Amino acid sequence: MIKKELKSKRYEPPVIDLNNRNISHTLTIELTGYNKTVLEVGTSTGYISKILRERGNKVVGVEIDSEAASVAKNYCDQIIVGDIENLELDNFFTPGYFDVVIFGDILEHLKWPNIVLEKVKRYLKPDGYLVVSLPNIAHGDIILNLLLGRFKYTEAGLLDATHLRFFALEDIVKIFEENGYSITD
Repeated sequence: MIKKELKSKRYEPPVIDLNNRNISHTLTIELTGYNKTVLEVGTSTGYISKILRERGNKVVGVEIDSEAASVAKNYCDQIIVGDIENLELDNFFTPGYFDVVIFGDILEHLKWPNIVLEKVKRYLKPDGYLVVSLPNIAHGDIILNLLLGRFKYTEAGLLDATHLRFFALEDIVKIFEENGYSITD
């Protein structure tokens, strides 16, 4: 019998090298910090949540994939299985509850990322902030392939077949400014 691989398992790195500041996972963990109340949107199997909890953070995860969520629940204080675009967050949280909301390579998978950014704002503390990793469609590899007449979707990465939205730097800045956020780091 062949066991079906978790849908979200494909995003889980074999290891997260916290000494390598050139990867989004490390930067996400560093920017989140210690001893915070964190909402991680798109926890996958909880590989980031695990490290965040080891750093004294209280982690609440939202994951659309129920199989991945069943693994992530081991690393989260609370796991909510559902689509962040459709969840009624008032059923789970009070306004001003979180220090940090993480969107680690999630916004590009959403139909309406601007609505989700507006939606989560009310659950941030006054000094709360977002930590976001977002692929840049203007990456040199993409541009080179476009010049060669290629736009090939892949299983993961910049042209992940599940990406619904694409952002270049100007678009990234605009979506946050339009939703009342300022980029500080």
